[in-house]
Amino acid sequence: MHYGYHDVAVTFLLVVGEVIAFRIMEKLSTKHLRECMEPTMEKTSYRLNYIYALLSKVDSELHNFMDR
Repeated sequence: MHYGYHDVAVTFLLVVGEVIAFRIMEKLSTKHLRECMEPTMEKTSYRLNYIYALLSKVDSELHNFMDR
């Protein structure tokens, strides 16, 4: 199952209401997910390339599962 930006937004909306959900999503979008909000996936893809290397060091079982 895959979740998208709208899934995160609607979850906050349902849990905390419109005003607080807007503030949370604004902060996430401009700080934590800033690179993911760009027109292309170039910067996001660049960072994602490191996930497998990190997983192999931190959790080899999860790395092997994801690699399959």
